[in-house]
Amino acid sequence: MPVFTPTKMVVLVLLLALMVVAPVPAGAQTKEDVERAEAAKEQAYQDLIDANEAVGSAISELEAIESELQELNHTISRLDRKIAEFDDEVAELRDNAQEVVVEAYTNSGTGLV
Repeated sequence: MPVFTPTKMVVLVLLLALMVVAPVPAGAQTKEDVERAEAAKEQAYQDLIDANEAVGSAISELEAIESELQELNHTISRLDRKIAEFDDEVAELRDNAQEVVVEAYTNSGTGLV
């Protein structure tokens, strides 16, 4: 499937607009031909304006998505660090709890506060 970047879309629209408004040989032009060519030129120009607006909107949306992605990646990194810290704390608490249990078992619970 072809990938159309905003720049490719603008170039494509410009090429189509040029093909539409290309002059017809002078001998074959009637008033209707001229009016039809004028209308086609106006439509091509409006299509170009619409395409430019669509490209601008797409670029703005892409920038917003990239900004949100950057924020999410930062949040994920921060949460990964917190998880690692909590894992270390859990391991330390587990070791302390095991020491207390062993102490209680070996001393029959005396001296525990």
